[in-house]
Amino acid sequence: MGLFHLHRIWGLIDRNSYANFWIGVLESRGLFYFILMGILAVLCILGMITFVRNRYNNYWWRWVYLFGGIYVLFDLFAIATGIKFWNKLLMWMFDVNSMYWNYIWLFFIVLGSFTFCLGVKLLIQRNRTTSNDRGNKRKMVCKIRKWKLSDAKDLAMALSNRKIQDNLRDGLPYPYTEQDGLDYISSMISADENETFAFAITVDDKVVGSIGVFRQENIHRQTAELGYYVAEKYWGKGIMTEAVTQICEYVFEKSDIIRIYAEPFAYNAASCRVLEKVGFLYEGTLRSNAVKNGKVIDMKMYSLLRREI
Repeated sequence: MGLFHLHRIWGLIDRNSYANFWIGVLESRGLFYFILMGILAVLCILGMITFVRNRYNNYWWRWVYLFGGIYVLFDLFAIATGIKFWNKLLMWMFDVNSMYWNYIWLFFIVLGSFTFCLGVKLLIQRNRTTSNDRGNKRKMVCKIRKWKLSDAKDLAMALSNRKIQDNLRDGLPYPYTEQDGLDYISSMISADENETFAFAITVDDKVVGSIGVFRQENIHRQTAELGYYVAEKYWGKGIMTEAVTQICEYVFEKSDIIRIYAEPFAYNAASCRVLEKVGFLYEGTLRSNAVKNGKVIDMKMYSLLRREI
């Protein structure tokens, strides 16, 4: 759609030929007219579908697809049905003697350039994500397993990192020592296995992270919270996506849990992306929901239901 608007540069170069061409197309309604209207209508519908598919994600650009699609569909409808006020508006826009000619078509050119560049950027981003996901699946396979006391050293190496702890809740010692790891692993081993589902994330049986699902209480007893992290060395390799998938499948199969939720910090885009790839739905933003490193921050709520697996 953005590429279509770029053709309006012609209108700035030669007003008469541009106006005569489009007025002729609109009045004759030949084969070119119907092909063009059909292509534009399909593009608008695809744009609105994109908005619907991303309705649970707080992406600002989805509104461009929605409002752009609605506007152009109405434009096509108004032209096809001959709505009078719209026809008058078009004739005013194509008035080559109008003092507003350059402003009108320059606006559409800028709009087209913006939407075209946005579309190219999103396409490149999607291709990179897809390529990375495929590459990560080929490069590295992770498994989750029960904790062992011998994992303490690897756990300490992974967690003694400010970048990781900045995305976790408070209470973790820094630096994180092997003894801290032993204490944590001991508590997980002795925990009620129907309440706490805690696993080590491993690559070639080496611990590279931690993941757990923790049952809530009272009326929320069939709901559980998900938490996780992976060593910085293994970021961007698809490990966490696989680990989250594995633990969700395990919990839903082995327990009566019906809903697993996660509350990543709103600025942690990588964590949000992991949840989205696994199939978690974005339910909303918890505004000013936490204080981390002296800053009041938002958190996002994601959830996955048993029936959605």
